[in-house]
Amino acid sequence: MNPAFGIDFGTTNTRVAYFDGSKLQVVPFDTSRGRVYQYPTAIAYRHGEPVAFGVDAVAGTTGVRFPTPLKWSTT
Repeated sequence: MNPAFGIDFGTTNTRVAYFDGSKLQVVPFDTSRGRVYQYPTAIAYRHGEPVAFGVDAVAGTTGVRFPTPLKWSTT
């Protein structure tokens, strides 16, 4: 079997996995807050421009996040 990557862009978290043909491994993300195996699916904006992604957007120290998941937004 050929190696493959899988990406799950979830509403709350994003995960990446790698299959080398015999073993499945979850790929870690190196972030400003350390290594994590699931990355928050979040973007913070300031004045209409993205300023933070993932764990930094969730921390809420920069920009503004949507109060509900973007896919549920009706505007």
